Amino acid sequence: MSSVVPRHVSNDDHPLRLADIASTVYNNKDRPFQYADLAFDELPQSAQKFLTDTTNLFPLSSIQPDLYFPMMLQVRKARQERLVRTLEGVHRSIVAGMLATSTPADNREDRSKHLFDLQSVLIPEWRSHLDAYVDEIDALIWFEMATRKGTRWEQSLEQSLREREEDVQRMLEFALQCLQMINDKESEGHISDRESDVSDSDGQWVPVNGHVGIRGGLN
Repeated sequence: MSSVVPRHVSNDDHPLRLADIASTVYNNKDRPFQYADLAFDELPQSAQKFLTDTTNLFPLSSIQPDLYFPMMLQVRKARQERLVRTLEGVHRSIVAGMLATSTPADNREDRSKHLFDLQSVLIPEWRSHLDAYVDEIDALIWFEMATRKGTRWEQSLEQSLREREEDVQRMLEFALQCLQMINDKESEGHISDRESDVSDSDGQWVPVNGHVGIRGGLN
């Protein structure tokens, strides 16, 4: 299954910018929903495990509205929070790499190494976390369509796909907002002290709060 984020990133020796990532993040035709009309045992093993072991959603014999809808909301919220925690370390490493490639350096090999790590390691890792989250969205869509079928809350495939596209777009916007926020914070420190390293030697970073916002555009 293809990624929501295209694999191609410029491989020249110019600094990689947030705009380079933002300009290639999403095409809904690259990641179609493939679970429609499947039985549970026909789903990918990862989706089955997510619905059983990870979330304990499946099996569900009947819908009790006062329990079902709050349960689904809680599951989605928990997965969103997990994505935030998962992405934070990758975001900091990406920002550190971008700062390293944008700073004048005498050692061209070091700069090229940072650029290679960004394109070949960090951005693919970032992408893989987003892909995994889309897989979870798809599993939840399948679950809701299956459990609501034949009830007053039944939802058409068309409506589910519209909501899916909105969910994926919100996820991507949120991920880019988090990346922008960390970039803004670390860039300020980088500018104020050009000779300081942008990361600690052990790779640890000071956590940021959970509030997300964009200051200015993607640089």
